[in-house]
Amino acid sequence: RAGFRRFLWAGDDLMWNYLDSVIVFTGVLDQWLVPIVELMLRTDQDAINGNFSQMIMLVRILRLMRMLRLLRLVKAVRPLYHLAVGIMKALQSMFWVLVLTMVALYAFALI
Repeated sequence: RAGFRRFLWAGDDLMWNYLDSVIVFTGVLDQWLVPIVELMLRTDQDAINGNFSQMIMLVRILRLMRMLRLLRLVKAVRPLYHLAVGIMKALQSMFWVLVLTMVALYAFALI
């Protein structure tokens, strides 16, 4: 009992614990509840199928948040962290190079 309470409301990795809980909840929703709801809605499938399939797609996309757990690894390994920070800084510079290139192309297209 105390372990679950500590998992959700205490500890250093509180946000990671919340993320893990959301991932587990969406996995349970996708694997257990979706087939039950599909069986119940088979009578009027055409009217509801569009909204229901969009909801399922959203749940599956949210499950991709599992990749955010990799940030823990990046945070723990110092050289990997420095590499990630360097890549982010390079991406910022590349964005401005792209903006400058687009402005130059637009200016030359007007001529």
